[in-house]
Amino acid sequence: MQLLLAGCVRLLPFEGVTITMDSQQLNGSQRVVLDRVLTESECKDILRLAKAAGGSGDGYRGRRSPHTPHERFEGLTVLKASQLAEKNAVNWRDAKLLLQASEKSRQIVESYFTPEKRLYFSFTHLVCRTAAEGEQEGRMDLSHPVHADNCLLDPEGNTCWKEPPAYIYRDYSAILYLNDDFQGGNIFFTETDAITLTAQVRPKCGRLVAFSSGGENPHGVWAVTRGTRCAIALWYTFSPEHSEQERARAEELVKQKEAEQEKSHLDDKENSTAGRSSGDSPEPPPLGRARSSSRRTPSKGLQTRDEL
Repeated sequence: MQLLLAGCVRLLPFEGVTITMDSQQLNGSQRVVLDRVLTESECKDILRLAKAAGGSGDGYRGRRSPHTPHERFEGLTVLKASQLAEKNAVNWRDAKLLLQASEKSRQIVESYFTPEKRLYFSFTHLVCRTAAEGEQEGRMDLSHPVHADNCLLDPEGNTCWKEPPAYIYRDYSAILYLNDDFQGGNIFFTETDAITLTAQVRPKCGRLVAFSSGGENPHGVWAVTRGTRCAIALWYTFSPEHSEQERARAEELVKQKEAEQEKSHLDDKENSTAGRSSGDSPEPPPLGRARSSSRRTPSKGLQTRDEL
């Protein structure tokens, strides 16, 4: 797909992905909204992963959100997903899809913003936020307060301080949404005063919102007041030394699981073939007696049933 950006023609690496809003339409800089990054089926599979992980009883439990007491928060890393797949607590194909979806997003963000410079994963997090029942009336807070991803936002000073404890090595951020069957939960952008709204985006399956991580893009999330909002949160860096170390191990575990499944499939296929072969061969007659042609009929009948 060709993209005209800043006077240059650039290519997005995947057919079918569409650019819905660019920086100008989002009233800022280094911002973009892209759609059709995932299919409905792929979104459902990753949502199934989140649900299965939540029911596994293995370190993935809903808790109060760190940002608001009115929502429950659940988060799953790529390594944890792969470890759960290794234990057969979740479908290994869903864990693999999480890795694939996040890599696809990385390639899109890199090709759009930094086609000449490699982006590395800094952190990948499958996150679900669920509105707490009976605690939404009169609610005035946010699901996630206004902030910037690589600096400390100072609304009063109208600036953003790029210093620890901020993740100063993060260069780009993205959110890949998985559903829209909830109320609230829109992402929004502001000026550095954290008050003046410049743009907001409604989540839906396969929608990717990406932006540079600095003070030019303060953002927050409106309260989720009903249902569950799930998305893959992604952060990227130009620094290899700050790349996501767990990712390599997660990919290794998924490859091992894939190899095990392939071997199991081949073994089953060989056993099935061997079973059919033995069923096709008539039993040898007793010693000293001629082979009776009447014994062939049951053998043929058995072969027909195997094929059905």
